[in-house]
Amino acid sequence: MDLLFSESRRWQTLDLLDTRVSNNMKKHLIPSRARFPLLEKLTLVMIVEPLHKDTALLFESLPALVDLTLQVNVMPIPSTLDFVWAQLRACRLNGCLTTDILRILPHFSAGARICFENCFERIQDAHHLNSVHTVISDLSLHFSTFGAAKLLLGAIIAPCLKKLYISGTIYIPYISAFYDRSSFTLTHLRLSRHRGVNDLDDVIRSPLAVDIIDFDYDLECFSRPMSDSDKAASTLASRDILPNVRTLVLRNCERLHDATVLAIHANRRPVLQSLWLQGPTTLSQDTIQALKTGGLEVVMF
Repeated sequence: MDLLFSESRRWQTLDLLDTRVSNNMKKHLIPSRARFPLLEKLTLVMIVEPLHKDTALLFESLPALVDLTLQVNVMPIPSTLDFVWAQLRACRLNGCLTTDILRILPHFSAGARICFENCFERIQDAHHLNSVHTVISDLSLHFSTFGAAKLLLGAIIAPCLKKLYISGTIYIPYISAFYDRSSFTLTHLRLSRHRGVNDLDDVIRSPLAVDIIDFDYDLECFSRPMSDSDKAASTLASRDILPNVRTLVLRNCERLHDATVLAIHANRRPVLQSLWLQGPTTLSQDTIQALKTGGLEVVMF
């Protein structure tokens, strides 16, 4: 192990996953006092054991770190690591608690791309969370519980946000309230697997959504009757909604009708330039060809 760490000054990427070899490395890494002056990207998975009490010593040896993926499996992230967040340009935290997220968010620098996956709340924290400001511009939130969604979207204020991706167990009104409180101007919005379908208009008709140029939407959000999938897509045929969208991504298009897609194209040309459809889809080849002939890029994926 010492021989391995002797080359650490040359490393640019390090993945410490939940494997026997990686776990052995984790045990020796901090005591080794190895230095990583060139390391820019770190993946650290801590599923079985919590973060070592001296983990801060590891991060102190990473002056070039700008991209961090950290999986903690609902274990606390020590505040001794708070010094590292400001230097990151990209950060993905998996299995973290809402209290840790709200403590960490204000530390990120402007322009940082942040992703929180599998967020969880503790019952005792539900009434003790204060609002926090963040200057990040790109935020992805993947919720595992309604409680986590309600707590985070009720506490985060992100006026500089440009790109937002939200998925998981969430009601649309939570997103609407987040919109109104932060007053951000989005250019990219992706919504996946939410509830509160009838409230979707509150989000995409908002004046704060008028500058969105890239909209990515899952037509098969759970709790929605399958017959509503095409109805939701039909809403997007109105040019009054998201008038500046150039790229439209529709996922789970099994029930998407030809007439709906043709109406979206007809009403949104020439602003709409690209349509991405996640299949399988029942759209006819004639419809797809008509879209392409009309100048629309169509991508099936």
